[in-house]
Amino acid sequence: MRFLARPAFFIALMVGAMLSAAVAQTAPKPGTGIITGRVTLGDKAASNIAVMLLPAERNKPERKSIAKATTDYEGHYQLMNVPAGRYNVMAIAPALVGPSEGMYGESGKTVTIADGETVEKIDFALVKGGVITGRVTDGDGTPVIGERIHLNQADKQGQRGGRGFFSFNPSMYETDDRGIYRIYGIPAGKYTVSIGESTDEGISRFGIGGRGYYKRIFHPNMTEESKATIIEIGEGSEATNVDISLGRKSKSFAATGRIMDESGKAVVGARVGNGSVMKDGKRMVGFGFGSISNSKGEFRLEGLMPGRYAAFVWGEGNASDYSDTIQFEITDGDISGLELKMHRG
Repeated sequence: MRFLARPAFFIALMVGAMLSAAVAQTAPKPGTGIITGRVTLGDKAASNIAVMLLPAERNKPERKSIAKATTDYEGHYQLMNVPAGRYNVMAIAPALVGPSEGMYGESGKTVTIADGETVEKIDFALVKGGVITGRVTDGDGTPVIGERIHLNQADKQGQRGGRGFFSFNPSMYETDDRGIYRIYGIPAGKYTVSIGESTDEGISRFGIGGRGYYKRIFHPNMTEESKATIIEIGEGSEATNVDISLGRKSKSFAATGRIMDESGKAVVGARVGNGSVMKDGKRMVGFGFGSISNSKGEFRLEGLMPGRYAAFVWGEGNASDYSDTIQFEITDGDISGLELKMHRG
C-alpha cells in the first residue's frame, strides 16, 4: 500500500485537526463579494463576537477560514473581499450556541455568493449554552487528572450511541487537578457522559508513553452505553454531579521496529506515525506519533491498547518519497520486528 509522506494527508487522521485548520488563515484568490449580518443574544445586540467564513464542505481536511470579522457594539459584522463560492458563515462564542446548533460546535448558515455580490441579513440569534460538570476518581477514590471526557449526543427518543460533541475549546474536556471537569456551551439536547478508552474503537493514545489506560466507563459507573444515564440539557441549564468512578488502569503496550530504504540501509531521524485500523481493514482512525528513528533506524510506538494498527513514516525526506504502510496487532503484550521501507518518489 502506497502511503505518501506528506503531512497534509495525515492531518485528516488527527482528532480535532479540522477545527485547528478552521481557525488558520489562508491566502485565497482576491474576492469582491461582501456578506453582512447581525448577531444578537436574546433581544440585545451581541458585540465582540467572532464571525468566520469557511468553505461549505465540512469534511475536507484542508478546510480553512476565508474571512473573519468581529461584531460591533450593535452586533453588526461585515465579511469583505469574499471570492465567489459556497460557504458556511459561523458566529463563534465559547459559551453561546445557535438555537439549531448541531454537533462539533458549528452553528453556521450556508451562503452562496457571486463575484461582486453583497449578501445581507445573515443573522444569528444566539442563546446561552448548557453546562455539564462532575468529578472523576479512580478505584481508590483518588482524583483522575488530565483524562478526557467523552460527550455523546442521544437522539430525541433517548437512544444512545450518537455522535460526539466537540467545540473550539477542547481543553475543557479534560479533568483538572481535582478530577473535576466542566463542559460548557452545550446545545440543548440529550447526552451521555463517559471517560476512558474503548478497545472496540481501537483509538490510538497520543504521546502518553506506557502509562496505561482506563477502560471506558459511562455515568453513572456503567461499562455499557445502553445503561448510561441520559443527561438532558436545556438552554442555559447546568447538570451537576455527573460523576464517574473508574477502575484501575489497564496496561498498555509497545511496538518496535526498523526503517530501511530500498537498499536495506537504515533511515535515521525519521518520525513514525500510527493509527488504528477499523474492522474493515481499509480505514484508519485516530493518530499518534512514535519515536524518531535512531542511528540504526530503530523506532518505538508506545501507549498502545489491544487492537489493530498501521504504522508509516511521517513526512521525511523529499516530498515525493513515501513509505510502505504496515499493519500489526496488539493482543496482550509488546511486539517487535516491524519493518518500514522508504521508497523514492
